[in-house]
Amino acid sequence: MTQIIKNRSTPGILLFDLDDRLLFSNGQALDMLPGIDVQVGHGFNMPSEIFRICRRVKGTSETAEGHYGHPVMQKGEIYLSLRGFMLVSKVGSPSIMILIEQIVAKHEVNIEKIRQEFLLTKREADVVRFLCRGMGNKKISEEMFISEHTVKDHIKNVMKKIKVGSRNELMAFLK
Repeated sequence: MTQIIKNRSTPGILLFDLDDRLLFSNGQALDMLPGIDVQVGHGFNMPSEIFRICRRVKGTSETAEGHYGHPVMQKGEIYLSLRGFMLVSKVGSPSIMILIEQIVAKHEVNIEKIRQEFLLTKREADVVRFLCRGMGNKKISEEMFISEHTVKDHIKNVMKKIKVGSRNELMAFLK
């Protein structure tokens, strides 16, 4: 779990009123979105993706769930994940919070090294390889021609051998 936390960066935070006026921006948001207008009450220099999420959170677009997330925005070579939330306060007007997180580039995991170091079977190593490609249990079972239950068993065995308590910890360890 510690490794997962270490690998995460602080998200950028933008806070808007319901008229799309910028109320607050932290330093991380300014770093991730160079060139935005940082004066409170303005936001005309915001990327269109930000306002699209604001509209969706307010329910003026095709979704009206109160939150909307995970569109990806590209700024040069950097990819950003965006999530929006409606904030409702008993004392003030509702506002919209946009969280901006940098997506870390994938890198290849040396499966053979992991296999040898932790004495994984060939099938366990194959499951790890597919996990590293972002596949879910169903897709892995289809690729390996085994049941989803067997995939889960392989994952449990790998987690036990590597001494991690969850799938997230496993993925953080492998990266």
